[in-house]
Amino acid sequence: MGKYKKLYGTLLLGLIAIIILLTAVFSYSRSIEESYKEENINSLKELSNQGALMLHNEIKNKQNLLAELSHDVSRIFVNDPQAAAAYLEEAAERNSFKRIGVALTDGRAYTTDGVELNISEREYFSKAILGHTAVSRNLDDYTDGGRIAVYAVPIFEDGSDKRIGVLFATYSLDTFRKTIEVSFFGGAGYSYVVQENGDVVVDS
Repeated sequence: MGKYKKLYGTLLLGLIAIIILLTAVFSYSRSIEESYKEENINSLKELSNQGALMLHNEIKNKQNLLAELSHDVSRIFVNDPQAAAAYLEEAAERNSFKRIGVALTDGRAYTTDGVELNISEREYFSKAILGHTAVSRNLDDYTDGGRIAVYAVPIFEDGSDKRIGVLFATYSLDTFRKTIEVSFFGGAGYSYVVQENGDVVVDS
């Protein structure tokens, strides 16, 4: 009887030891998993901040560029909007825009690729003609249906604050996408720019 009691005690102690060991392994595994998750979240936060800063700088630089072009082209635009569009062709190519265009106050527009269209219904036009710098949401291009983003600034009469038109630059989303490409997780990750309502603006 004493032999069985001793064996039972040994088995019980062994079982307790196994339970303690499994608990320790499980706790350690959970700790490693939580640490890994926290490390990933911190990496994502850092990458998100980098991406946001790159995007902010890209947009700001393009807005400043368009403001300068608007000033440069204002004198030509007053007399000949089509000539003003032609003047901007080199700037469009140099800055990887799909096109740059100038629009009259009624929305009639002329572009660097020879397209004539009316942008009066576009939100960016409405904002720019009121004197604001605008960046559009994703839009369908009037000419070929491709997805685009558009920057727009007012054109002021030389030497005054009178708004006489709008200068706009169209970015293909395929080109715009390159500005947010940040490599992470060994190139297996993807980045998205989303609006507050969750709509995707552009993805990598």
